[in-house]
Amino acid sequence: MSKSKSVETRQPGSHTVAAEQPLHEATHVAPESTIAGATPPAESSDPFHNFRGVRGYTDAIPVRLTTPGSLRESDLKGIWEAIACSRVNWEDYKVFIDGIMQVFDTEIGKASLLFNTQAYNVIKYATEEFVRVHLSSIPDTGRLPIPPSTAPGVLPYYEQVLTQLNAFRYPADESLHSSFRPRLQGNRVELIWSYWMEEGMLVQSMNAIALRFQNISVTRNDALANLEMDSLRPLSNVLFGYIQDTHNRLTISRRNHEYMYEYGIRLFGDAVPATNSVSVRTNFIETFHSLLYQCILFYKQIDDLTKNADAYPLFNTLQEVNLLLMQGMHNQYNDLSLKARSEMMLEQWILSRPEIQEYLRGKPMVIYDEPWMSAVDTMKDLQGWPGQSIRAYHELAVYGEELLLTIRLADWNRIHATSDDAKLWAVINREAIQRYIHNYKSVTGVDIAEPPTSGRAELKGIMPGILINQRTSRQRLLKRG
Repeated sequence: MSKSKSVETRQPGSHTVAAEQPLHEATHVAPESTIAGATPPAESSDPFHNFRGVRGYTDAIPVRLTTPGSLRESDLKGIWEAIACSRVNWEDYKVFIDGIMQVFDTEIGKASLLFNTQAYNVIKYATEEFVRVHLSSIPDTGRLPIPPSTAPGVLPYYEQVLTQLNAFRYPADESLHSSFRPRLQGNRVELIWSYWMEEGMLVQSMNAIALRFQNISVTRNDALANLEMDSLRPLSNVLFGYIQDTHNRLTISRRNHEYMYEYGIRLFGDAVPATNSVSVRTNFIETFHSLLYQCILFYKQIDDLTKNADAYPLFNTLQEVNLLLMQGMHNQYNDLSLKARSEMMLEQWILSRPEIQEYLRGKPMVIYDEPWMSAVDTMKDLQGWPGQSIRAYHELAVYGEELLLTIRLADWNRIHATSDDAKLWAVINREAIQRYIHNYKSVTGVDIAEPPTSGRAELKGIMPGILINQRTSRQRLLKRG
């Protein structure tokens, strides 16, 4: 006996009539006005005909998910854009230095400054001036969120600091003292740039060349034993001055203590002296990596059009990172970061010189973003230093600096900051965040984007120097077989 069900049918202008109809023959009869423009039911004995559309109709009803409207504008956007636009181009720096070094028709005669015994000092002071002009303050493009009560060019964050100190008050129409104003315009240099360059062996490569130039060997089989730089080449004057100026450069110990003070990270190695730091940002790396992980979760939500992305956890972590960065903005913060940048840019210029390239040669089929990178990677091969290419460290330096500046110089803990500001920050900096996460995994082997349940979450809070050393030890064991 076949099963049947009660089916309601309606005819135009009539009442509902209940009728018994076999289940396998049951269909829904809709009035003509139910779906405008619908075609008549298709003739088919298959009860599941047109099952993917509206049953009984050949027309499919399109469903489309659309993105929400544009994100709400933030008054912090001007700072982020100014930081992004002010990234220093290596080619601009090289052209600047080369132009100074090739000055002719001077008062002392027609000779390039590169052949002068003061060549290094000229490059040194020129580099410091380049850094001062291009990196010591954020340019006011007219989009910076500067309240009317603030002195021209002063960031709101620094204005609040001055108000809290109750030490200086400047009317809006009064300019600041020339020696004091740049410090209130925001330093565009993060020391984390120098840290990643140092982890990438930039400084070590320069030290090895300087030692060989002095005929000093640190190993039994010196990989640079054949380095003979003729005295007729201009770089010999520069290297001589570089070595003479050693006592005026920052020591690895001073940089290391400042890394600990600002970020809670440090260098490791035989040449690194033991640290005895008074103040250390022990929670910074863990909190910063937690912020990057929150960004990954946010991107998954914002890409899923069936969900409304929640940026509130991201906003809370941004405030925590901002607070940790502010705690490290004392003592040597401003001067040491600018000094370290000047010294390392000068070392990059020396390593990019044709004399160094001709000796080290390198791999001509490998394309580098900046010419000095080839010398560092070649030096790693010669010295047997394991690790990833300098390209990965360079991207960590560039994108890490950019991200931290957008957090440090924006007042995330102000009263009017909201999760909408955090949402816009994450969207604008998406490429920098994803590139940083990728290169961090390439260098340390730790994926910041892994969920806490992966069993490796505790590795995210470990100093990158420790992770790099552990990976280096494994690579050396593999090379030995």
